[in-house]
Amino acid sequence: MGGLGLTITCAIGAGALGLSAATLPFVLPAFRRVCIPYVPATVKQIENVVKLMDQYKNANPATRGLKIIDLGSGDGRVVTSHLTPEWRKQYIRYEELKTLLYDIMLEAPTEADARD
Repeated sequence: MGGLGLTITCAIGAGALGLSAATLPFVLPAFRRVCIPYVPATVKQIENVVKLMDQYKNANPATRGLKIIDLGSGDGRVVTSHLTPEWRKQYIRYEELKTLLYDIMLEAPTEADARD
């Protein structure tokens, strides 16, 4: 009976070790300094965006009304990097927009409410 207990213990231990090893690729990214997909823009990337915005601004008067949507990591580095009077910005937090619309839809009257 001693050999059977040792075999069962080894099998359970090997299974637990295998399960732990299988979950490592999913757990390790959480311990990084910057968790993907939320990687902030580098200074060089921001400089490139500012350079591109300046080229569009100076190239054609028709491009003055262009809008920029920064779907970045949420820190607003690209948008706030070019705060000048000639670039007016409207800040919309797209991440919160979905929640806001969902909340409004929950408060909207239904057809049954409209009939009453």
